Amino acid sequence: MANEGLIPHGAARLPGKEWQPQPEEGECVLLATHVDRGFSLPPSVFFRGFLNFFGAQLHDFTPNSIAYLAAFVSMCEGFLGCRPHWGLFKHIFTCRSQTVKKASPGDERTRVVQMCGGLGIQVRNKSTFPPMTFPESVRGWQSTWFYCQVQSTPGQSSGLPPFTMDRVNKPSPLKLIPEEKADVKMLMERVVQLVREGVTGMDLLEVFLRRRIQPLQFRSHCMWLYCGTEDETRVHPEAVDDVTLERWMVAVTGNKDNPRGARRIPPLDHNSDPNKVRLLCSPLCSCRIHFCLSCRLVD
Repeated sequence: MANEGLIPHGAARLPGKEWQPQPEEGECVLLATHVDRGFSLPPSVFFRGFLNFFGAQLHDFTPNSIAYLAAFVSMCEGFLGCRPHWGLFKHIFTCRSQTVKKASPGDERTRVVQMCGGLGIQVRNKSTFPPMTFPESVRGWQSTWFYCQVQSTPGQSSGLPPFTMDRVNKPSPLKLIPEEKADVKMLMERVVQLVREGVTGMDLLEVFLRRRIQPLQFRSHCMWLYCGTEDETRVHPEAVDDVTLERWMVAVTGNKDNPRGARRIPPLDHNSDPNKVRLLCSPLCSCRIHFCLSCRLVD
């Protein structure tokens, strides 16, 4: 992962014989499956706020949930031309507690495994999102953890929340507030249009994997300003060939038959026509989370 730019060289270490993560001072706990699906340090403002809203840890969310989050950010920045919009996320997705089998009495290793993945993200039945499929489960993902040096989100006092193995609480309902409804209505009209034009979930994943961008990582600018292999938000300068891209797509989606996007609508980049972009500003807040939105919406 370090060679691919996903984690800094010399910043990570593998666990020893401990069966439960015991990070030292200045360390956090990451999972390789989550890094492979779009998360790297330091966490983005959106992802940091997302975890804080639910009072959750990185390991509380399954790999498929992380992939959904990364795909959502990819849609916002790469196709809608806006920063990740909290109201839009609440309209499209729901977050539910995941049920797990009880661990055998005295089996501490199994208990730790079952403390992971307590929350899952799902698309609402009556909402619209580019279609995508994931494997029912990612085998052994709870055992892919390792230690990494803490990196705070720029402009913030911290990054990931302090590590704990406490069971996450039942998630709070995701409901729109009145101030969000107008923006969400406008954005959803564009989402529906993108789906009708053929944009798929595979397109959303392909964009950030091809560009070697980690959507849930703090970046200096958004995907609509992407300028090629020299772009400073890439984690690695080397171009990605089709064979490598398909291998990564299969690893995330489990789709071996057609591991590629439809590619009917090109994603936004720095060459996108500025005359088709308009500025939409709306500060969004709820009782425990606050996002400032500076949004560019393609007509």
